[in-house]
Parts: sequence; structure tokens; C-alpha cells
Amino acid sequence: EPVYLKNVLTWFSELLPMLVPYLYNNGGPVIGLQVENEYGSNPACDKVYLQSLTEHFRAALGDDILLYTVDGPGKGMLSCGTLPELYNTVDFGGGNISSHFDMQARFNSGGPPVNTEFYPGWLSNWGSKFPSKSRTATAKKLDEML
Repeated sequence: EPVYLKNVLTWFSELLPMLVPYLYNNGGPVIGLQVENEYGSNPACDKVYLQSLTEHFRAALGDDILLYTVDGPGKGMLSCGTLPELYNTVDFGGGNISSHFDMQARFNSGGPPVNTEFYPGWLSNWGSKFPSKSRTATAKKLDEML
């Protein structure tokens, strides 16, 4: 969607330069920036869009900052949600952690396993029953992941 991309890039043209002083290489605390969030869940699977965002981030921030994406740990999500020059991370709250990280590793050329969104619960809609998970089961999965 060209209108959407134009507006995103206009916004990023204002936002990204403000982050430069906070980057780790400039003495700040920011070690990486997420280019997209769960884009692999979008059926468009538009690599031109991801490339445009990545090029814009690089032009504004330089080559020394870690750029990454996050997607669910499925092959389809990871293949559509990232580019080879971006570090991909995964998000999950349970399941087979080794399998999730193995899938992440297939789309990276090295680096550690990273879960950028560990789900200790789930979202709820206004007025609906609040979903809950066992604290013990959540702590066990977190221990397994660490």
C-alpha cells in the first residue's frame, strides 16, 4: 500500500533521527531496533515493504545498529516476516521451546536464541472473562527458556 508506506516513512524520517543519540555506539542504552512486528502473519508477504523499511532505518541510523524483526516460530511466519540482513527473533509463551528456537536459527546466520515477546498470559476483550495461565507452568517454561 503506497499511501501507507509513504506515511510510515514520513513518520520514521522524524522519529529515527531523534533516536541517534540514544544508540549504544553513541553512548546510549539502545542496542537494537525492531523494524517490524509479526509481519509474517500478514498474508501480503511483501519483501519490498520490508526492504523499504530496512533501507530507511539504515539511512537514518547507520550500519552499526542491530535491526531485527519478531514473528511467531512458524516457517511461514519467519519466511515472510524478515529479510536475510535482519536478525529475526521469535515470540511465544509455551510449546516446545527447543523447536521454536531451532526454527528461529534456520532463519539467522548465527546469534543467540531470542524470544522478544514471552507470553505469560494472553489479551482479553473488554467485558470478556480474563484469560489466565498457571503461574507454575509459566515459570517452568521461563526456566526452560533461560
